[in-house]
Amino acid sequence: MADPSGLLGAAGASPVSATRLQPSPPPAAPTEPWGPQMAGGGNSSQAPQLFLTSALARGVSGVFVWAALVLTCHQIYLHLRAYTVPSEQRYIVRLLLVVPVYAFDSWLSLLLLGSRQHHVYLDSLRDCYEAS
Repeated sequence: MADPSGLLGAAGASPVSATRLQPSPPPAAPTEPWGPQMAGGGNSSQAPQLFLTSALARGVSGVFVWAALVLTCHQIYLHLRAYTVPSEQRYIVRLLLVVPVYAFDSWLSLLLLGSRQHHVYLDSLRDCYEAS
């Protein structure tokens, strides 16, 4: 009797054993570590540099902080120039001032990251403004 599926390769073999794939051996483990944490390839006693402490991170964050400062200060200027509804615009200006305070505080904290903990004082000033 012929096999209708055509899967039998050898005479007398069952369909299950003929179609079963043999497991492949596991891939060999890499002998050297790789990835961004080991990209330096230098002395193993040196810790890898964090992205937050790189000049690129400081530059990119500075560009965005200064863009936020300029845009927000322009919005504050426009509100103060057309100060027609003081009861509402007072609160709008106070909310708009949150952006430069937080952005500048975060940027300075990033610039001072590392050796000293000066960002604690900056965070305290930010929290005092937020509380008022």
